[in-house]
Amino acid sequence: MTHRPIIKDYLLRSAALEGFVPLMRELGIDGAALIADAGIKPDALASPESNISYAAFLDVLAAAREASGLQHIGLLIAERQSMSILGPLGFAIAQAPDVREAIGELNQFLHLHNTGIAARLVIEGDTVMWRLEVLLSNRPGVRQQEDLAVSIGVGILRSLLGRDWSPELVTLQRRAPMNTAPYRQAFRCPVEFEAEHNQAVFDYAVLDTRIAQSNSQLHAILNSHLRGLDASGKLDYATEVQQIILHAMKGGECTLPRVAQMLGTSQRTLQRRLSAEGRSFRDELETVRARVAMRYLEETAIPLTSLSMTLGYSDLAAFSHAFRRMTGVSPSAWRKGNRAN
Repeated sequence: MTHRPIIKDYLLRSAALEGFVPLMRELGIDGAALIADAGIKPDALASPESNISYAAFLDVLAAAREASGLQHIGLLIAERQSMSILGPLGFAIAQAPDVREAIGELNQFLHLHNTGIAARLVIEGDTVMWRLEVLLSNRPGVRQQEDLAVSIGVGILRSLLGRDWSPELVTLQRRAPMNTAPYRQAFRCPVEFEAEHNQAVFDYAVLDTRIAQSNSQLHAILNSHLRGLDASGKLDYATEVQQIILHAMKGGECTLPRVAQMLGTSQRTLQRRLSAEGRSFRDELETVRARVAMRYLEETAIPLTSLSMTLGYSDLAAFSHAFRRMTGVSPSAWRKGNRAN
């Protein structure tokens, strides 16, 4: 069977590069050249609403890390950005009545800004975890993107709650850099690395905090505008299913019935809609499994047997067979050739 390439591209608004060139200039680096080298044309940056390749954006972040020698370059970019980079979405969440609705709106419509990231809230008792997942998790620059995304998320909460607010904890999937001080300074809370999720953790009461500057009439207008944009530019269904599979996998139950339930549809409808795009649930499951496996193999020393269980395979042999079919090499060979420094 012929599979679609694992490294599928996504799109994001060019506003994601706001402040990048001036920052690079401060560091003595030609940021415009890094952008051009990644294949992003200057006219794509003329309007913040223009779409650019997400893979190219990650390449820009990877190049910036290499040129600057700063593992925390994503945090520095985030310092120069605000909710305004989200365009209409940023304006809408600023007018939401409370933090719960603001985050819910951002999670729902984030794909209007970036189709390569999925976000969700997880609530356990009095603890809230706002999780961000990068779908192109096996591409250079992804660690900087995760730093950037979580930092922007915390920045959004500070815009809504006050600049002195900080989460109780931030966790990142990336390996700990040699210098962790910039992370503690940026988030102003404990930071854990090599974690299962990229997330900001805070108290449940935060969700019910009213947003002082909110305007209900303006919010209704902006929300209606977002729904109009959403209706005219829906994600392809396979990408939507991949996002749900990724969340389901992290929850420990990644089956067709579970994913269909999370999508609010029937198993038959899910399969039919994927079939209309020339895909199947198994295709999407194996694609996500391979991407997650690559990330674990590159970032951690997890034993292959444990990894196969994490991904939901019956045994190591089944995992190795599936991984080789998707990538052309064994898991151990991939780890040897791609281990992160």
